[in-house]
Amino acid sequence: AAAAPALVPILVGGALVPGVAPTKPAGPEPAPQPIKPPEPKRPRLDPTTGLMSEADFTNELGANRTVSISVKCPNDDSNPAWTLLGQSLEVSLDCMSSVKELKASVKAQVGMPENKQQLKHAKLGFLKDALSLAHFNLKSGDVVELVVRARGRR
Repeated sequence: AAAAPALVPILVGGALVPGVAPTKPAGPEPAPQPIKPPEPKRPRLDPTTGLMSEADFTNELGANRTVSISVKCPNDDSNPAWTLLGQSLEVSLDCMSSVKELKASVKAQVGMPENKQQLKHAKLGFLKDALSLAHFNLKSGDVVELVVRARGRR
């Protein structure tokens, strides 16, 4: 004759009552599932601009944080000291460099003072001097347009 299952007390509604011991299913135990590493976090995008944070952008660049930006110059002969002949300039800077530092590199190549320069990106509009290239998510190969800042003209 088969042995009767052992009674084990179980908690029901705050009181211990006699119950039946749980039985193991017949057959081999299933193999444990391998633990999958968590998926890397996707960088968050700002809902208003669609840009990553500076930190996420620099992490995505990895060890090589140097970006090469193409600056499209206008064809402007209004000031003979400036060499604005419609050329494209290649400027390589660290991604955490400010837009003002980018303008200084442009000045070194064309002789145009930073305060007369405006840099415009096709999607982002005019770039603010105090912010970094990483703030605007500018990567190698991006093109910005150099615009001559006109003051007081009618």
